[in-house]
Amino acid sequence: MSKRVWILGAGFSQPLGGPLLKDLFRLEPSNSCEATFPNDLFPNLSESMLALQTGFYWGRKEAGYWDDAEQFLGFIDDAYAGSDAIKRKKLNTLVGQARRPHWLERYELKIADLCPRTGPLLETLDKVARRAFAAQCESFFLNRHPTEEEVWSPFVKWVNSLSATTDAVITFNYDRVLEMLDPAGTSLQVLLPDQTEDGKRVPVYRLHGGVSWELQEGRILHSEDPLALLKSPQAQIAIAAPGRAKVQFVGAHFEKLWKRAEEHLSRATTVFFVGYGFPKSDSMALRRVLDALKLKGCSDPVRDFHIVLGPETTSVTQRVVALLQACTSGRCLRMVPPTEPMRGPVEGYFSLLRIKQHPLWTQDFLGDWQDRIKDIEIKP
Repeated sequence: MSKRVWILGAGFSQPLGGPLLKDLFRLEPSNSCEATFPNDLFPNLSESMLALQTGFYWGRKEAGYWDDAEQFLGFIDDAYAGSDAIKRKKLNTLVGQARRPHWLERYELKIADLCPRTGPLLETLDKVARRAFAAQCESFFLNRHPTEEEVWSPFVKWVNSLSATTDAVITFNYDRVLEMLDPAGTSLQVLLPDQTEDGKRVPVYRLHGGVSWELQEGRILHSEDPLALLKSPQAQIAIAAPGRAKVQFVGAHFEKLWKRAEEHLSRATTVFFVGYGFPKSDSMALRRVLDALKLKGCSDPVRDFHIVLGPETTSVTQRVVALLQACTSGRCLRMVPPTEPMRGPVEGYFSLLRIKQHPLWTQDFLGDWQDRIKDIEIKP
């Protein structure tokens, strides 16, 4: 089992252009959607995105149905996978009333005008929303060449510094940043649910699936063409998007990945939280990650947690620290405050949790992370 585990969230991809939750389904001009996803290559995608952006805006600002994109997706999921008849009726009404805001010069256009096939749209709105969600996670990659851009250099250096014998990566992101960082697949092994670790590459566990994963006849398959699934309105993209069916989808298709990731977490001596702050809406991940990290038994190792969530101490970082403190199971003999340095194992303590908050952006930390923790990392 790996001694170091990296847990990656949306803040990991953000420096490269990846969207945060608050950025999803933002209004944009129609020609912007069409330029990114031309209809001849991505049938109906741009018009579906325009309709969903309009619906999201109207439902948040005018109707108060949701506050963010995650609640929006959850609302749709409840109406379809959860068969919530009331929510489905509200979505039907929304389609008939929502309009584009005037500043985009589309004020007179309703969703029905933006997406003329509103009947089929409502019949498969959950699938349409999932496709649009995946498209937004993928859009910042289009026409990009990571190895040629300076902003990617700390991330490339980080990948090259990892070792198959000591590291494992857990990601809650849907995007393909990790695949782009290792295009030949020689350093990272992004595991599908039915695959096993080869021991030669650093294992990567996508616990919420990915934009290039497809569900076919109960199996999760990886598409060699990363855009193929976005080009097909019929494809069932295998992502555990927010909503009532998320837990069931994970249990049915990703449980093997979760179990293996939890094994790594339970035995790790060093855990990095990079751009991941336990989203308040993802109670399943919070519970399972913290349960796996809890100190159990007298033979537990001294354990270090490193938090990389930006240069400021915010309510988010304070919450993460408080949640991680619970992992001591009442047996934390000494807590090192996040603002203080840590120096090697503490003699005489058989079970110890130490937390270090690094006041840095992701890109600041990754490029020279080994130098930053060389005095505090637990030696085998």
